[in-house]
Formats: sequence, C-alpha cells, structure tokens
Amino acid sequence: MTYLLPGILLITIASGISYTALRLFTDTQGGIFERFQSMPIARSSVLWAHVLTSLAANAVSLVAVTGVAVAMGFTLGRRSVGLARGRRHPHSCSPWR
Repeated sequence: MTYLLPGILLITIASGISYTALRLFTDTQGGIFERFQSMPIARSSVLWAHVLTSLAANAVSLVAVTGVAVAMGFTLGRRSVGLARGRRHPHSCSPWR
C-alpha cells in the first residue's frame, strides 16, 4: 500500500487533466468560444473556468482516494513522520552525520 497509493494518486490527477482537455476540445469544436466572443467577458475567462473546476474536481478526487486508503489501513509510519518533521532516521547511511 505504501508504493501503491502514490501511483493511484498520480493516475487520478492524470485522468482529471485528460478530462479537462477533452472538455476544452469539445467546447472548441462545438463553437462555444465563438459565442462567448460576442459577450462582454474576458477571452480567458472560459479557460480559467475550466481550470478552476478541474482543480476543484481533482482536489475532491484526491481527498476521496486518500480517504479510502486511510480507511483501508494506510499509514505513513514512524520513519516518514520523522522525515516530515526534519528528523533523521538513526540508521540512515547519510555521509553528513
């Protein structure tokens, strides 16, 4: 589970990005951008709307995947928590002791 979760998180992010690209392509082919050009809005607002909704959807997906992993028993372990706090592992082979 320690090595599986980062891979699943990366796949989740990649699928979210590809879905956003598909939505942008569909909007481009459907002519929505031409319709928005006749309105008094910034040209980049549609792109920013896609980006922000993609960020929100990816955040929800990452929280859901991490929540399922924690429910299945995923823990960081003492060594990971110590590294996050800035402490070295006592048995590390670092040349800078």
